[in-house]
Amino acid sequence: MTWTYTNPSTSNRDAVRYLTGETDTNNQTTSDEEIAFQLAQEGGIYAAAAGVADALQAKYARLADAAFGPSAVKYSQRSEAYRKLAADLRRKVGMRAVPFAGGISIADKDSREQDTDRVQPTFSKEMFDHPGGTDLAVTDTESNFP
Repeated sequence: MTWTYTNPSTSNRDAVRYLTGETDTNNQTTSDEEIAFQLAQEGGIYAAAAGVADALQAKYARLADAAFGPSAVKYSQRSEAYRKLAADLRRKVGMRAVPFAGGISIADKDSREQDTDRVQPTFSKEMFDHPGGTDLAVTDTESNFP
């Protein structure tokens, strides 16, 4: 297992390390391979960082708090901190989503309608138009309602 950290602006692995605070060479808790696994599973750096935080939360959740005289080690606090970090990172994943609205311009709308790979809509504006006839819209006089 290897551990490296150089520049989060040029490496997805280092960006995940940066987001999870796993940048201390003297406290190596997540290997490069584990981060690569999370990046492959999750796709983006924020989601991968949340996965790393989940793994660290699980790691510390297994360990019992211990007191040695006046000193104490509280793994439960670490576990809770990583749980909160994972939740915060997942919120940021949602905030980074970019909404899309197609068909805003006439050219965009025409381009989408001509796309043969596009799923055809169930209905359209002209769905009641018939060549050489009138539309099938029911008028009040033709309805079966009183």
